[in-house]
Amino acid sequence: FLLTGTPIQNTPSDLWALMEIAVPGLLGEFATFKNTFAEVIKRGNRREATETQERNKDRAVEELNALIYDYVLRREKYVDEITEGDVSKLEVIVWIGLSEEQLGIYREYITTRQVRRACSKGQDQQKGMHALRCISKLRSLCNHPLFLLPSEEQEWRAAFGVTCDASPQDNPEQDDLQLALDNSDSSEDPDWIDNEDDGAMDNYNRMIRALPQDDGRKIEALSSKLQVLHCLLRRLRDGGHRVLLFCPWTSMLDLVQ
Repeated sequence: FLLTGTPIQNTPSDLWALMEIAVPGLLGEFATFKNTFAEVIKRGNRREATETQERNKDRAVEELNALIYDYVLRREKYVDEITEGDVSKLEVIVWIGLSEEQLGIYREYITTRQVRRACSKGQDQQKGMHALRCISKLRSLCNHPLFLLPSEEQEWRAAFGVTCDASPQDNPEQDDLQLALDNSDSSEDPDWIDNEDDGAMDNYNRMIRALPQDDGRKIEALSSKLQVLHCLLRRLRDGGHRVLLFCPWTSMLDLVQ
């Protein structure tokens, strides 16, 4: 048997891999599973998904749950007595665009030599790692552009009394993906490190180093996520609610705090 807290860590394909070990053949061949379940669920989860695609996704999820029901034992918390009626879970997904500053930095970064090389055609064995590095930077940007600065230049930490340093575990870029990249040979690739005569990279570096780090309101305005979060927290507080805030990156929680 298998014991896991994350049967679907990234995609339904992860679930297929686990079930293939625990109950070989239950979900069929991977190619069939991918076409029948994984791709259907993926299309239905997209922001631009049609109503038909969303219905197909819901149907695929129900069928998949039925297939694995007898083989998956979940540890759940139960409430013996509910005094205020039935409690239901409401999941709301909010799609947020980038702030003006985030969008400007994004547009500048994707014109740099690093990104151009990662997107170029050819058989470069390191191209995949270059692409993942670029994606990692863009993921950090989507949280807050200040995370693009080297740890030693993140002055907002001292300005707002954040006592913990931006260690690999605390930096949004230093998740499992980034740690894998740092352990790869591409970290020593001179073509990745060398930004000489790259005007776009110079502009990108100037933009992130010009970001304000000592004014809370200005820092909030740099990130569309922080702006929306501030609005949500204020409305929830005014409604008498209590909030638990989760985030995969502790640096983002430091900034929110």
